[in-house]
Amino acid sequence: MSKISLKHSGGNVVSLNSPTNAPGAADVAFKLPNADGSAGQFMKTDGSGNLAFAAAGGGKVLQFVVVELTSITSWNSASYVDITGMTATINGVSSGSKIIIDFNLNLGRSHNTGALFKLFRDSTFLPGFSGGAFTFNQNEYDAQATYETTNVNFRFVDTHGQSAGSNITYKMQGGNGESSNYVNYLNRRNYNSTQRGGSLMTLTEISA
Repeated sequence: MSKISLKHSGGNVVSLNSPTNAPGAADVAFKLPNADGSAGQFMKTDGSGNLAFAAAGGGKVLQFVVVELTSITSWNSASYVDITGMTATINGVSSGSKIIIDFNLNLGRSHNTGALFKLFRDSTFLPGFSGGAFTFNQNEYDAQATYETTNVNFRFVDTHGQSAGSNITYKMQGGNGESSNYVNYLNRRNYNSTQRGGSLMTLTEISA
């Protein structure tokens, strides 16, 4: 069994060995590419012995960012305002990747208060629902709502279009569509008590 040996100046050898079992009816030849590939690429074959560098397959999770809010925050504005604690930054994104933004909100509200939400990438509004904002029970009268919290889930897949290495900040804004007399809460019910909850915001980067 033959092999190619490369001896380091320190004395140790790195070798390239022939296969354990003999090839089939014909010799096997591999043709190396003419130049090195890019960082993060791997070597592939075309099935005929020609080797080349290529990008890894898509669909892999590149990074995962979690923001957990356990404190109480509220908003009582007819216009949209930033929701304290519902902001997260994902650093050093890859070109062509997608970002999945997930919110799991523990929402409390006055009995006749609507909850409206908007998602932003940096300063860009991301219309996820029919070109507009996400509305939860807007102006729906529900006397029981003041004594309970509701789980509100929101997902948006963002094809961000940013260059490789960029940092992206996502944030949620909230409004109530009414006036400052009506309040929305995260992590407590409108009828305040010692009962508390938590809300989550997650960012998942998926390779192209």
